Parts: sequence; structure tokens; C-alpha cells
Amino acid sequence: MPTEHGSSDAIAVEAWIGHELNSAYTFLLGHIVILIWGGIVLIGVLASVRRYEHNHPNRSIYTKIWDQRSSPFGILRLTGNHFMKSNSSRWILLVWLVLALAFLVMKYAIPIVFARYIILDNAAPVASEAIYVPTYQNISDRSDPKKVLEIYALEVPSVLRAAGSVDSVNSTGSAEVSVDRPELLPDQGNGTGIRIKYRYKVTGLDFGLQKYPDLALNVEGACSTEYTWLNSSGSADGVNVDSYNLFGDPNAQFRVSLYDGISPAGYFFFNPSVRDPPSNFSWAAFVSSIDRLTFWPSTDPWYLTVPNPSANPTAPYTVGAGRPALSCWQNDVWSYRGNNSTVIGLNSSMLPGLDLPAGLQAVFAHFLGQPKIVNIGTRLGASALKSASTSFGGFFNASTSSVYNDLERLVFASYIATVNTLTDTTLFSTDGGIGNDVVNQTTLVPYAGVDEFVIWSSNVITLSVKSIIVIPVLAAVLWIVFIGVLLLPIPIISALTVTVSVSNVTTGPQKEPKEETQEPSRTEKVIEVAVQQVLSIGEGDV
Repeated sequence: MPTEHGSSDAIAVEAWIGHELNSAYTFLLGHIVILIWGGIVLIGVLASVRRYEHNHPNRSIYTKIWDQRSSPFGILRLTGNHFMKSNSSRWILLVWLVLALAFLVMKYAIPIVFARYIILDNAAPVASEAIYVPTYQNISDRSDPKKVLEIYALEVPSVLRAAGSVDSVNSTGSAEVSVDRPELLPDQGNGTGIRIKYRYKVTGLDFGLQKYPDLALNVEGACSTEYTWLNSSGSADGVNVDSYNLFGDPNAQFRVSLYDGISPAGYFFFNPSVRDPPSNFSWAAFVSSIDRLTFWPSTDPWYLTVPNPSANPTAPYTVGAGRPALSCWQNDVWSYRGNNSTVIGLNSSMLPGLDLPAGLQAVFAHFLGQPKIVNIGTRLGASALKSASTSFGGFFNASTSSVYNDLERLVFASYIATVNTLTDTTLFSTDGGIGNDVVNQTTLVPYAGVDEFVIWSSNVITLSVKSIIVIPVLAAVLWIVFIGVLLLPIPIISALTVTVSVSNVTTGPQKEPKEETQEPSRTEKVIEVAVQQVLSIGEGDV
């Protein structure tokens, strides 16, 4: 089981079994406290009885303490009463007061505090047969559009899950992901220029790796508005069209217009030709917001509004032509114990000490070999932009829409999808007939080690192997010691038991003489003491 402090031996069980075992083990913890308390009372009483003579007034106090040995609260009340009345040996009574109060608190606190060492998490290991990574073989050049579409459909659900969790993660805040506020750039005469930086970090613990929790993926990037990529603004069949040079290349044209849909739309591209250094990626985003209708004005670069030129406008504003593209870079650095590498170098040669199975290396290279944000934006399609997700009936709120809001949503979705990289491999539908990249294509046997991660689910509970062994063993040992001591022929213990019995008889109400009964054996008395010790766990001491 991965933890912040390294891997821990654990066992996963169904949730209802885990809750019942947790109840049993917290009961044992309370029992251990009482057994230790009983041992302390025994040692304290033996030491005190040896010190005082039979006729010493303090001897009766320890006889009563022995009688209350199974209840810290009983001894607390007893010594408290004697402390207020007695003028001699008050210091030793104070010691008993403090000890009884401490164990009374521990009796209830220890099961609560140590419960987190019994239940580690809600995670379970994965069966290697359940892991599926759709192959991209023979379709990287889009030679088979049908397969491309099938893979696209496979990956969309995981992207939608990530996008659906953005608001909850963003509202609670995360120290591992951040998007800086826009930084104004010098105006070059084309319009307002801004730069937005972002970063996030995902660790081996976040991925769910059973080993190497301190492996980390550090992602850092930035996007700047790029007006120079705009090639022309014109019209076609009465509809305004903006034409762009993709990555500034006049041979790669890209157009946006109202034909893209009545809501704003985003388009995302990866530039494979720019890889300096190897961990660095270049990507671009374009917005199709031209001529979208709104009731509110905006000065944002992507949603700059102008008065609606229509003779009978349905809305007073529309987004103007010539919106800038976003030119972005992203640096993905994998680090392990002071050494850095790329996604294709997750091995001991590049990262000494890291012995990540080849199957897991293939999974990371498959899903994280390119900027995740490009995959997220492309797979989300019409709902990629936050402005589009809040539009309705052909209108949107331009005043609340911005480049920053759109990019922030995509960055958070990328972070969530990256965290879920391994978990998502168990959630794909495998009915499409697409090959699996992490199995031997001849034997169809999964690669060794590809299952060395866990997934989180509320249906399972992960129990610490160390705790489920140590707690019952410790309880059993203490029981054996406790009963063994009581069975030893120690005259003082026998004398205390007799004294307590006589005291109970003489202080009780007078009754008619009864026939003599056989005196209980020593074993029977020990059994009686043990039963009292067990029942003391459920006593309402407070």
C-alpha cells in the first residue's frame, strides 16, 4: 500500500468486513489498556503492601484499590475521597490519582487515535487482466479513421470524469496545481496581450504506485496571446471568417467562424517539431468566438465585444473578429531522488534507484507522452471552454468569460486526468476490438509488473497487516502474563483477595446464618478476576 512514508504491507477487504474488523480491533486496543492498567495496579499494590505493616492505616486503602483494579474510574474516585480526608501519605494518593486519570483517558483515546493505523485507506490492488491500454499502432498517421474514432470514443469518458471534478477540486484548493493571474504584455498594436503561467505536480503516491511514492511528475507551462498568427479576416457567404497560420506556418491554415457552432468553441494542436529540451512541448489553442451573441460587453482578448451591427439585433453585442491564438509551451519533468528525466526515461539508467516495471513505463509513455492539456481540450470538444459550458440558446455571458477561466479549467482537468492515469486503465470498455498495448501480442499475457498500483474505491477498506497481527498478539501475551501472575502462589495476592472477601462480608448487611459452602479454588478466583477484567472494557466509567 503506498503511503507518504513509503510502501506499507496491507490487505484489502470489502468495506463491511473492514468496518467489523476495525470495531473488533479497537475493542482489543481498549482491552490492552485495561490489561496494562491491571498490571500497574498489581505492581503498585504489591510494593505498597510490602512497605506497610498489617496494622498500618494505609494498608486498607490498597486493599480497596486492589478490589477496584479493573476500573480506573473506581480507583480515581476511591483515591480522590481518601486524598481529601487523609493527612498522611497524600503524595502517594496523588500518584494514584494521576495514574488513574491518565489510564481513564487512554482507555477511550487510544482506540480513537490508533484507528488510523488499522485502516490505512480505501484502496485495493488491481488484477493485471483488468488493465487495458488501447493501441495506437498503425493509426498514428490517421490511415484508419474508423480506428481513430473508436479510440477517441474510448478516451472521452475519462476526460469527462476529469472535467466534471474540476469545480470540486478548484473550490477546495490544491497546493499541487496553480494557475497564475494574467500578466500584461506590451501592446504591439494588435490588441491586449497577456501571458498566463501554470504548473502542477503529481507524485507516485497520487498515481497509486505500490512502490516509489516519491517519484514525481512536475509540469510547468505558459500561454501567451499571439496576434501575428492571424492571416486574414474576411467573409464567406455573408459569414465572417478568421484565418490563421498554424504555429505561424503559412502552409498550415486554420479557420474559425460561426459555422463552428452557436457557442464559443476551442481548438487545440500539438507541435511535434519543437522538442528542445526533450521534456519541452509546444502547443496552441484557438478560439472560435467570432460573431457569438451576448448581452454583456467584454474586453478580454478572446471575447472582445463590439456593438451588434444587425438592423434588428437579438442581443446588443457580438464578439469581434481577429481574436488572438494562444501560443503555449509545457515542460514535463519526471524526478526521483534528485535526478530528472523524461517520460521515456523512467528507468534506473536515467533515474538511479527507480526500477519501474516495463509495463508501467509503457502506460505512462502512452498517456503522458504529449501535453495532457491538448488531449483534454480535444476530447472535450464543444464543452472544452468554460464559456461554452455556460452558454444557452445561442447566447453567452461575455463579461464572465475569459482566456484565464478557460485555461484554468483545462489545467485543473489535466491535473485530475493525470492523477487518474493508472486508474482509468481499468475503466475502459474493451468491446471495440482494439488491441491492448500492455499485453504480449502473441500470448496475450499482461506485461509483468503492469499491475503494481492500487485504485481507490469506497467499496473496499485497506487494513494494515502490521496492526492486524500485532494488536491481537499483544492482547494475547498480556492475557497470558496477567493470568499467569494471578496463578502464581504469591501469599500477598492471596491475602489481598481474602481481605477483600472478608471486608465485603463484614461491611455488608447482616443476614441469617447459612449453611457452609465450599471455598472457591484459586483457579476459580483467577477466572472470576479475568471475567471482571473483560467486563470492565464495557463499563461506563464516566
